[in-house]
Amino acid sequence: ACVVLKWQLVDEEDRGSALVLRDDYLVEETVDLNAPTLLEYELANGVHSAARRARLSPDIAREALRNLLDCEIQLHAPDPGRVLSLAQEHAITPYDAAYVDLAERLGIELWTADRPLYAAVAGRCPWVRWITDYTT
Repeated sequence: ACVVLKWQLVDEEDRGSALVLRDDYLVEETVDLNAPTLLEYELANGVHSAARRARLSPDIAREALRNLLDCEIQLHAPDPGRVLSLAQEHAITPYDAAYVDLAERLGIELWTADRPLYAAVAGRCPWVRWITDYTT
């Protein structure tokens, strides 16, 4: 969710790489994007938090969420048992584990801007990649 939120939050760190990924998905159509179903709620929470911190007005927050949801990222239901196992194994939140599980199940890379997640799994889950390393 951190990477996708950068598409609408102009003051985000490492936004450039996230925008390249967005454009490869929406414009160039050279990548597919997949996420657990909880992405929609995480996006709503991220936009709401940005509005509470006066980074966005309430109206712009609603528009930002609509824009993000309109991207039609392919959503998948997580496997709760596997999510719990990964959360325990890597000492990460079940929310983060849902993304790790999905990437592992689909055999795809997980591009993240979540520092605690990346630090927890770097080296042990080579499919989890830091967003600034993304190139077309």
